[in-house]
Amino acid sequence: MTGIVNGISGCSVAVVLLGLLGCAPGLQERVEVAQVYALEKPEETAAWFRTNTAPLTLSVCREWAQARTLKLTQSELEVRMAQLSATAAFSAFLPQVEATYQRSGTNRPLKMRLNALGGLTAQMQDQWVTQAGLTISQPVFAPNAWLLWVAARHGSAYQQLVAERNRQMLDIQVATLFYDAAVAGEMIAAYEAQVKASEELLQRVQRLAEEGMALKAEVLRAEAFQKSDRYNLRVAQDNARAAKVNLLDLLNFYPLSQDVPPLEGASLLEIAGLPWALTGAEGQPVPVTRAEALQTPLAEWLWAALVNRRELWAADRAIVLHKVEALSALANFLPTLSVAGGGAYSSNSASVPHRYLTGGIGGVMSVFDGFHSIADYLKAKEKGAAAVQLREDAANALMVSVWQAWTNLQQAQARKTVAEAAKVAAEADYEETMARYQQDQETLSDVLDRYALREQARLNAVSAAYADALAEVVFRDTVGLGWECKTPAAPDKKEE
Repeated sequence: MTGIVNGISGCSVAVVLLGLLGCAPGLQERVEVAQVYALEKPEETAAWFRTNTAPLTLSVCREWAQARTLKLTQSELEVRMAQLSATAAFSAFLPQVEATYQRSGTNRPLKMRLNALGGLTAQMQDQWVTQAGLTISQPVFAPNAWLLWVAARHGSAYQQLVAERNRQMLDIQVATLFYDAAVAGEMIAAYEAQVKASEELLQRVQRLAEEGMALKAEVLRAEAFQKSDRYNLRVAQDNARAAKVNLLDLLNFYPLSQDVPPLEGASLLEIAGLPWALTGAEGQPVPVTRAEALQTPLAEWLWAALVNRRELWAADRAIVLHKVEALSALANFLPTLSVAGGGAYSSNSASVPHRYLTGGIGGVMSVFDGFHSIADYLKAKEKGAAAVQLREDAANALMVSVWQAWTNLQQAQARKTVAEAAKVAAEADYEETMARYQQDQETLSDVLDRYALREQARLNAVSAAYADALAEVVFRDTVGLGWECKTPAAPDKKEE
């Protein structure tokens, strides 16, 4: 019977394996999956925006990205796996319970010949025997299990820091793509104004040419201006579409959807309202106003980055993990002790008593394993030393990135001031030119030129304001404040 069962079991496994090999995904499966995406993704996007019709703001896009994006899938999976590993490692400290039950029999009762008693026979056991048992074992000294649990806890904290850093980087991605889309939208408005101005100029020159008051070359020049402006408008529209496609992709919507509300580019300026905090000598956050933060010396921000950046916190955890690995290698030379106890039952009438208790203590100790543990210890020590050097290298690179982000922020603020002054000057120039034109002191061509310059200056001012906001959020990320001005939680002293 056992042979038949084993044969059936082996055949079942073979059938399953053959089925898996035969059902390997091919063209048909790929087409079916593609059809599902091509049909469901646009409908999902359209359904979403049927109830979310308000213009897209930066805060809304950030909220949707955190909830919908697929870019965090891997890091979130790593966090869950690390948490499960920590739970599994802790189970080594829990009692292990094992229950057994067996009923066996023979076609005839088994007997034993007793030659010392003149060849008499005695029955060994009943024809049918039931045996049951319950054993509980508890480790009392398991240093390696304890170290594995400590490593799992640090590993879980490490993955959480990595995931948190990925979420911060997602905020930067959202802000950058939103900035690209917002500036592209402003470019469309500017080129539309230029197209309007060049068309009016062309019509005016054509009328003058009909009256013999303009040369053919002037007409051709006006036509070239008009075609150039139309081309620039087309490029701006394509750029705006591309920027919006990239943003929709990050938000896990159908990238080519046409049912998406417009962007509210001015929402980028909300970044100026985010909270700020410096970092005290003991690493504690010190809330400050935005004006105070922007006047803080660079050295203070370098210190804040060294304390707050999640990468360095993760590097600290990595170093501790390598220390635990080294201790784990040394712990292989220590014994592992456990105690066990339980009860057993047998229906065999030849056994006395039928019920009895069991107990014991056991230990395992590695005496010689071919220097395997020593090699593991040396490798862990080398990895730990390399991790310290990598952390130092990361700190050096971080200092450079903080300086670059600080310089970019200073330049962006200066550029914003210059662009705003240029806008005011261009608006005044246009108003004065229009007033002189109304008094027949300027030509229409001059008015249209001033009009185009004014629109371009307005575009530059808006773009500079948006660039300043983006530089500010990048700088916040570089010094470890992030979007919500949160610093990493203080480590649990018990974990150390």
